[in-house]
Amino acid sequence: MTWRCLSVMMLTLSLGAAEISWPGGEISLAEACALLNDAGYPTELAIELDASQRADLPLLSGSYWHALSAMGTAFGCAPSAPATYLRFRDTKSAHGSTAVEIEGGPVQLSPGQWDHDLWQINGPMLVQIEDAGVATTRGPSGTHRANAAAVVRLRLSPNIDLDSLGPASLAWTRIRAGDGSELQAALTPSDHDSALPTRQRSPRRGAPLSVLIGRVDPLTTTLVLEGHVTVTTATWYRQEHDISPGRPCPLEFGGHRASAMLYNADLAQNSHWQRPGLALTLPKAAHLVAEPTITVTTRTGEAVRGFGTRMISGDSTTCFAYLHQVDNAGYRLLLSLGLESGQLTIPLRVQVTLPP
Repeated sequence: MTWRCLSVMMLTLSLGAAEISWPGGEISLAEACALLNDAGYPTELAIELDASQRADLPLLSGSYWHALSAMGTAFGCAPSAPATYLRFRDTKSAHGSTAVEIEGGPVQLSPGQWDHDLWQINGPMLVQIEDAGVATTRGPSGTHRANAAAVVRLRLSPNIDLDSLGPASLAWTRIRAGDGSELQAALTPSDHDSALPTRQRSPRRGAPLSVLIGRVDPLTTTLVLEGHVTVTTATWYRQEHDISPGRPCPLEFGGHRASAMLYNADLAQNSHWQRPGLALTLPKAAHLVAEPTITVTTRTGEAVRGFGTRMISGDSTTCFAYLHQVDNAGYRLLLSLGLESGQLTIPLRVQVTLPP
C-alpha cells in the first residue's frame, strides 16, 4: 500500500500542536520518518538505526509525540537528548510557579525502547521523568515521614520555533498519591530576579526541574501531578540602522514607536548617563520579554566594545548599553529584541512511579 499523511490539522491555542492521522499498515522506518518531516516536524535517524527495517504501525490519529511513540514501539527507537533548549535566566515568576527551561528543536531517534512511564505526552509537550525517589526519616515519636522528589524535563514538539517564544513558567495545581490523598509540593525556584530576563539559546542541555513533595506515606508507589505550563509568545525583531552621536534614530517595532540615541563622552557628561553609550527607549505598552541585544559597529564593521547595560522603567522603558569609546563618526546600530504577543497555557498531567 502507499502511505501518506492523511491530515495535519492545526489546533488553536495549543502552541502549534497538530493532529497527525495515519492509516495502519506496514512501512519502513525511513518512510515513517519522511512522513513526519513532510508534515513539518523535523525528525532524523541516528546512524545506528537501520532505516530500511519494516514494521506494522497502528491506525493513528494524534499528536506528533503519539506518532513518535508508535514508531518507537514498532522499531525499537526513542528520542535522543535535544540539541537545543531555551532558557530565560533570572525570570520573575508569579506566586506558586517557577521559571522553567524549554527543550525543543529537531528530534533525533536512536536505538532504544519508548518507555511510557518515563516519556509522557501532554499535547505539544513531552514530559520526561528523569528521576524519582523517596527519602524516609524517623521522627522523635518513632513515626516515619517520607518526602518524595521527581526530576522532570519539558520538551516541545519540533514544529514549534523556539525563537517565537518568551519565558515559560510551571505551576502544579494538584498533587495526589495513588490512593487519591492530596499532597503538597515545592518547585525549585529560579536563581535570581531582575528587571528583565536574559534570553539564552544553547547547544548544551539545560537543567531539569525538581519537584519536592512532602508528607508522603512511605508505602506510596504512585504520584499524580496536575498543573500547567504558561508560555509567553513573542515576536522578535532584528533591525540595522545608521546612527551618529546626538541624532535621534526613530524606530518602530510592531506598531510601537521607539528611538535610539548614541552618546559620545561630551553628550554623556551633560546627561544622567555620564558615560558613552547607546540609549534605546520604548513605550510602556511595548512589553520586552528579554533584555535587547544591542551592537554598535563602525562603518567598516568593527564592533565597539561595551561593558554592560542599565534598564530604567517608568512611563517608558530605556535600555542603555555602555560603550568604551564613541567619537563623532557615523556608526551602524544592530538591534535584536522580542516583544510579548500573548500567552498560551498547556495543561499537564504526569504520573510518577516511585521506586520500592
